[in-house]
Amino acid sequence: MLEATGGKRVDLVIDQVSGNIFNATQKATAIRGRIVNVGRLGGISGEFDFNLHALRRIQYLGVTFRTRSRDEVRAIAERMRDRPRLFARRGRGRAGPHAGQRHFGKIVLRV
Repeated sequence: MLEATGGKRVDLVIDQVSGNIFNATQKATAIRGRIVNVGRLGGISGEFDFNLHALRRIQYLGVTFRTRSRDEVRAIAERMRDRPRLFARRGRGRAGPHAGQRHFGKIVLRV
């Protein structure tokens, strides 16, 4: 991440991995940055450097659909359905039926 951003840390991380790489994710996050955990592909637990978290003043939010009702999930899906196309129309990204299928690893968005 540091190489991809020219040594700058990122303001927002959408973390789909967690597990044992979480502290590396914190290191790549800017002071007062945010980490939103949406997946645990790297495992459901791992080391957590509390000092690093405090020094960077990182906001950490974990989310899951597992505790949501079908109606809540449906409402969220409906709200998000057109977001990628709107994002692409503004010239900030690409959207399409296969756009997400080519990704592997981390994604860095520069706005």
